Amino acid sequence: MTAQEAKARLEQIKWLDEEIKTLHQELQYLREGIFQSSRLTDTRVQTSKVNQTDDHIIQNIKSAEDIERRIGEVIKIRLGIINTIDKLSSSLDRTVLRMFYVNHLEAWEIGEKLHKSNSTIYHIRKEAIERLAALDNS
Repeated sequence: MTAQEAKARLEQIKWLDEEIKTLHQELQYLREGIFQSSRLTDTRVQTSKVNQTDDHIIQNIKSAEDIERRIGEVIKIRLGIINTIDKLSSSLDRTVLRMFYVNHLEAWEIGEKLHKSNSTIYHIRKEAIERLAALDNS
């Protein structure tokens, strides 16, 4: 794997996080809809309306299960990418890459936390990505 491919893989975490967030929101809206449509009533309801409501609830439950399965798949992909960071021997490399790509921090925030300049942080990130690419080739 080239350094550019390794960087693209790390940057994929951001989009996976957005997908997880979106799926969680969709799941929340779906569950709210299930609860709203399953109100109990004392009035007599025609059987066909009851069946339609039951079918709607069952469909929503199946959709919720599909979304939960997808969330699990996306998290598994995300964890796989993060596990590649853990292969680096340098704790500074691992920390910088995690802060950039997992925690979504900016260089100046990482620099403040690690007491390093922005240019040093960018240099560490570049070198760490190159080492990560080299690890994957071995």
